[in-house]
Amino acid sequence: LTLALSVLKHQKVTHLFIQKFSISWGSEKLTERYPISFVEFLENNKQNFKNIYENGPPLSQCKQQGGCDGTIFYEIDYSGVEIIPLS
Repeated sequence: LTLALSVLKHQKVTHLFIQKFSISWGSEKLTERYPISFVEFLENNKQNFKNIYENGPPLSQCKQQGGCDGTIFYEIDYSGVEIIPLS
């Protein structure tokens, strides 16, 4: 978590935008999709990745269906994390 937040802060990222149709629900490699493990990482770290907007079915329903339409906006909160200096 600390490394991910450090890299995001170094890149000056303040928000993440996930389109639900672009989530890879399986174990495909080298696709132009977000792996579900990445989205679950965001969901499991709500103190740092605040879901500020979501439309479409919830992720659990999307997973059961094998995909869906919708979007999720996360705001990144860097407070309470010791950021690793990157150069």
